[in-house]
Amino acid sequence: MKGYMLWLLILFFVACSFYFLLDSPSYVLISFKSYTFETTLLSFILCFVSLFMILYVIKAVLFFFLSAIPSFCKHLANNEKNIQNKFNHAVVYTFLGEWKTAYKYFSYIASSKQKNFIYTISAAILANRNKNYLEAKNWLLESKKYCNTVKQHDVINVVLSKIYVNQEQHKQAHAILTELNARYPLNFSILPMLITTLTYFKDWNNLLRLLPDIKKTNILGATKYIDFEHKVIYEFLHKVIDQTNSSQHLNKDIILEKLNYKWSQLPTNYKKKPTYISIYVKSLIIANCNELAIKILEQHLCNGVYNLELISIYGNLKINNYSKQLKILERFANEFQHNYKFMLLLGKASLSNKLLGKAYSYFEKSIAIQKNALAYKGIADICLFENKPEQAIKFFNLAFNEVHLQETM
Repeated sequence: MKGYMLWLLILFFVACSFYFLLDSPSYVLISFKSYTFETTLLSFILCFVSLFMILYVIKAVLFFFLSAIPSFCKHLANNEKNIQNKFNHAVVYTFLGEWKTAYKYFSYIASSKQKNFIYTISAAILANRNKNYLEAKNWLLESKKYCNTVKQHDVINVVLSKIYVNQEQHKQAHAILTELNARYPLNFSILPMLITTLTYFKDWNNLLRLLPDIKKTNILGATKYIDFEHKVIYEFLHKVIDQTNSSQHLNKDIILEKLNYKWSQLPTNYKKKPTYISIYVKSLIIANCNELAIKILEQHLCNGVYNLELISIYGNLKINNYSKQLKILERFANEFQHNYKFMLLLGKASLSNKLLGKAYSYFEKSIAIQKNALAYKGIADICLFENKPEQAIKFFNLAFNEVHLQETM
């Protein structure tokens, strides 16, 4: 109320001044050094009042903004604190594996005015985790707006690859992952996806090249890696057999040439392992290259390779030189004397050499270690050869009972 009264008095004073000044105008002379300025008193007063009003408005505006700054800063601080709290909650829920809750927090943060690359890419990762692939791709597009470095661009490509792999769009994923793996060869995020994609395409050649990196990073674990390595090498060699089955016109020499070429492509450390030698030999047998298979087996067994799988393959092959086969097998008699399968192999080899007494002895040892139908059948065959039909029937029945027992177990 007092303010209004003051303004009314000022206006009254100004009105009176105008009246007297208009009635008898006066003049004001302003001099500064060599400069002079003359105007009427009324104009001078109007300029003075205008200047006062302008200064007053400027003061009011400055006061308004200065008084608003603390509250604005407080609002920003509260907003930033709120975003930080939500980010902390999102991180906690991520570690707890509650992906849906974590995604809600990250999507809120990434939608705020303070969004950045970290927030948007995190929202994309969690959207992909929750199988919201469309939302994940939208967040990746948003991330590109805040992407300033090559590494950030690569992170976007890694997440995009994960989306493609999850959607089984392996062709798109393969193109990105191959490029990324060239730059980051031992990356724990890239390698598993590349393995999945190459396995889908049955690209055993590239998987074979990746085996050293997979082993070094131990991303599959020791046991799974051995199984995976075995599968890759098996499929790598058997690809020739598959091509043979689809192309019946290929002759034996061409198959053998291709198999040998595949074998030569394997690293030396793999070619020394009995497990992979057995895969190669089995491939040769499937391709009807028995002569080479026998030669390779005899070479390794004569050099003291104590591997039951190689011995079993060699013992079950039909070889013209039975005596040589038996002689090589008997080298390992002490090593595998408690293995019923090995004793069975010796029995079969002895029977092939018509060494009936020795064969009978080996079959008995096999049964003593573990009862099995093949050993009983071997003894029955010996009885038939010796013209003992009653005993042969007895052992054939024992063999049949053993087979029936195994089927019911």
